[in-house]
Amino acid sequence: MCSMAALGYSPYSQVVHKKKTRTRELLTNKLHKHPLFEALGAKELSELVDAMQSVSVAPNQNLISRGAAMNEMYILEVGELTGAL
Repeated sequence: MCSMAALGYSPYSQVVHKKKTRTRELLTNKLHKHPLFEALGAKELSELVDAMQSVSVAPNQNLISRGAAMNEMYILEVGELTGAL
């Protein structure tokens, strides 16, 4: 089993998913260290973390399928993922 945060795209409203303080800190630190997000300020990072929601994936469960349209981004919190091309 692994646990991750999913960030979906919704152009119509700001979504806020409540989180424990420790979870917010973990996600904020992971985002800030990633080159894609390192230039963002505290407010922007906070908004991204607000929009993330927890997702649990069972062993051998497909998360992403090749060729499928995606509107989410995932940040691994606990566990590991494997993939095949």
